[in-house]
Amino acid sequence: MPPERSGTRKTLRTAPSSTPSGLGGRCSSRIRPMFLCFVPAFAERGPSFHGIWAAMSNVLFPSAELAPFVKRGGVADVAAALPKALRGLGHKVTVVVPKTGPGTEGSSGFDDRGTLLARRLTPLQVKVGADTITVTVYDGRLSSQVDLCVLEWAEALAVPTIYDGDAARLSATFSGAIAELARTWAEAGNAPDIVHLNDWPTAPAAAKIAELRAKGGALANVKTVLTVHSFAHQGIHSREAFGLLGLPAEQFGVEGFEFHGHTNFLKGGLKAADLVTTVSPTYAREVASGPRGEGLEGVVASLRTPLIGIVNGVDYSVWNPATDSALAGRFDAEDASNKVRCKADFVRERFGTYDPELPLVGFVGRFDAQKGIDSLLAEQSG
Repeated sequence: MPPERSGTRKTLRTAPSSTPSGLGGRCSSRIRPMFLCFVPAFAERGPSFHGIWAAMSNVLFPSAELAPFVKRGGVADVAAALPKALRGLGHKVTVVVPKTGPGTEGSSGFDDRGTLLARRLTPLQVKVGADTITVTVYDGRLSSQVDLCVLEWAEALAVPTIYDGDAARLSATFSGAIAELARTWAEAGNAPDIVHLNDWPTAPAAAKIAELRAKGGALANVKTVLTVHSFAHQGIHSREAFGLLGLPAEQFGVEGFEFHGHTNFLKGGLKAADLVTTVSPTYAREVASGPRGEGLEGVVASLRTPLIGIVNGVDYSVWNPATDSALAGRFDAEDASNKVRCKADFVRERFGTYDPELPLVGFVGRFDAQKGIDSLLAEQSG
């Protein structure tokens, strides 16, 4: 865990012997090649990124979700798997996540998982509009041995995720806390090399960090990466929501957060981040030149460094039919005979009867045209 930056630790609770499903085990060697492409991608960006990934890097990885604790979509799975893989490559990674209230479907919350968290006695003080929000910081460690930092404040505890309720205020608080956390680490001599942000709830932190970096000091060499998992979700709020961020007024403009008279958190992050990535090379091309950009294609095309598409990977320590105890029978590429047994077990459980002549089609994704569900339904109806 990161060393205490201010005050001393106070242990709140002890962890039971069970570990969070989906986060255990070592980084599989089969997953590493996909993430190796992540490293040279930064080296190609020029002097500002040259050498950062040549040795062990200190990475702060904020995300609004983290499987299995807080989960609304696929970002939660990425936040669990990618830091684990980066740690396997020798980097030091700390996942930063807000502590929210009642869990959503598929989530369990930190308390239910019995995660060991140690509270820092000195909280962060985050300016949100005219208010100062006290954010309590807890340090922990996932079973994957990735460091964990949980941020808690009263308004977040009242919602299942920070997408809910007053999402603009919650995101502004989270983004401000990310920047403050990076600053306190840096001033304690443990500056992150990279702050890797994810989607619109964390995007304003890129602008906050850029503002602090411009003033010099401990954050002078910190770089920001923003990964956009879906351009369909941008965090578009009222014009007044910009005031929550505590940024200079000139950042509400065409080169900043302004978007057709509204405040667009993702757009502001895109303009401020040192590097922007997305989930595949194909998607990167689509959002830069067509409707998949959801109105931000011009912004993407004008980025200081081209948008990089990196195909999402799979954590084979979790998604591996050769070791998955939830299956009726295990199988692998060399012997797939038990797939028939798995199919029969699943169909009987879901539908009561099994006809081996009927095909079983699986689809992983939202029922959304962006995920190709329209093409799948068209094929079935045809």
